[in-house]
Amino acid sequence: MRGFFDAIAHYNTAVQLISKLRLGVYFLIPSLVSLVVGVGLVFGIISLGDNLGGWISEFYPFEKGAIWFAKASQWIGYILISLLAVILFRYIIMMFLSPFLSPLSARVEHHYRQTEDPGWSVRQISSEIVRAIRLNLRNLIRELFYTLLLIILGFIPVIGWIAGALILMVQAYYSGFQNMDFTLERHYNMKDSVRFVRANRGLAIGNGIVFLFMLMIPILGLLIAPPLAVVAATVGVVENMDDGMV
Repeated sequence: MRGFFDAIAHYNTAVQLISKLRLGVYFLIPSLVSLVVGVGLVFGIISLGDNLGGWISEFYPFEKGAIWFAKASQWIGYILISLLAVILFRYIIMMFLSPFLSPLSARVEHHYRQTEDPGWSVRQISSEIVRAIRLNLRNLIRELFYTLLLIILGFIPVIGWIAGALILMVQAYYSGFQNMDFTLERHYNMKDSVRFVRANRGLAIGNGIVFLFMLMIPILGLLIAPPLAVVAATVGVVENMDDGMV
């Protein structure tokens, strides 16, 4: 729980650092890419939600209650497509934004450790992109599996009441994992990064849950959520590494 609340507090520290270190320039491209991808997914949700809802309604075999079921199916379609869109959005933008968010994370870490920023190279960026793709594919498969499992369990009485909260926790964990790895990639291989995040899962969930809630803010959330969450995650990772909490 301590890590969870520390992660939330790190967002306040992140806002201060952005102003102090003049990190606004790092927001330009990530904000634009995030906005374009986000708007595209919104249109996709509107289109695919209707189609999925119509497909679900075809499984209802009775005339009585068919209108009600059709309306309910439409909402279910929107919810399922929206959930999938949020998951895919995070992985898409984080892979595309890796060349821009990694230098942002490095800038914050170098400030904390009082070392000079070594800059970046094409080889380094290429290596980070390959790692981001591998890690994101790994996490995407796991997140989709756990989310699908919880959706199925959600139809079971009693268990269904907590399924929604557990889905949020799963998404928050993997969101925080993504944000933390922009720092971890400079210190650990993939296996050790997974171990670090598991040992600090409260930090990952706290960072990720604020990130998800920011994405719900129309337009502004798309613009600020990715880079702000990465700065906050960097603060948390550096502090925990320095404290030996691995």
